[in-house]
Amino acid sequence: MIGNDIRPTTIVGIKRLANSLHKSEGLKHAKALDLASRRAGFTNFRNARASLGSKQKLLYTVFLTAYWREPRSIADGRETLELGLERPWQSLISGKELRASRALSKFRGRASDHLASKAMYRNQDGARQALCFAARELQFMAATGLRPADGRRLLRPKIAVSLPATDHATHWIDPARNIDVIIDEPYVGAIGQEKVARRATWAEQHGYRIEQAPWPGMYAPDIGSLMFVAMHETSSKHFDAILAALESAPEPIVRGQWFGVSAPFRPAFRSPQEQQSGLRAIAPIDPFLCRNTEST
Repeated sequence: MIGNDIRPTTIVGIKRLANSLHKSEGLKHAKALDLASRRAGFTNFRNARASLGSKQKLLYTVFLTAYWREPRSIADGRETLELGLERPWQSLISGKELRASRALSKFRGRASDHLASKAMYRNQDGARQALCFAARELQFMAATGLRPADGRRLLRPKIAVSLPATDHATHWIDPARNIDVIIDEPYVGAIGQEKVARRATWAEQHGYRIEQAPWPGMYAPDIGSLMFVAMHETSSKHFDAILAALESAPEPIVRGQWFGVSAPFRPAFRSPQEQQSGLRAIAPIDPFLCRNTEST
């Protein structure tokens, strides 16, 4: 049965697991909510809502949208994921900083409640994967307050890139304290004892602290990636604060528990804010359908 190892800690997490159980096990939605609540340690959904509801912070909704079209068939569509955040996405990352992010660099801000992908994906699964990856980056930033950094903004760029055995590493900045953070996300099978020893030696030589995070990570937590946090030892107090924030962060959104909305390619999606502001909807251009002219 799906989700046996999942223990939601929030109402949002319980609802997400219930959606997965509803689809995979064929349960009625009310029964799926009760089962998901029992996995979280409550007697039923009413008990979970009474216990957790008062603890939930006000959530700001952001819609993430991606379009797809299969190149060798007429199949196409769009996927929309609704994500609740404790702060508006624009307070987590600016439009300029989007370009420095790994997953969110493929998105543009359309409104205060909408981020739309600039890319055209070649199948539905690819679109969903991109949305989940972008959502995990937003979850990470909401939990830690960190922002993506390019090489020009790193305080110690030469040292940061020399961490041994890195895989899927990204660099982040704490804007309030001007502290740089390395997030390394290797697969569990690629980080053996020999590499762990090399990294420990490197950390001692350069005055860094490296620990595995209590949160599964951004890159591919559903297929075995781990998250390690590395910071200079002079920022040890803030290191502990980041680990504590990640420990209480919501479960990362993954493809296997998809709870988004699938819809036809047209009409393009418009969020409530876009509709209220009168903004027209824009879908990405499919390069396979562009005509060969002097300007394309």
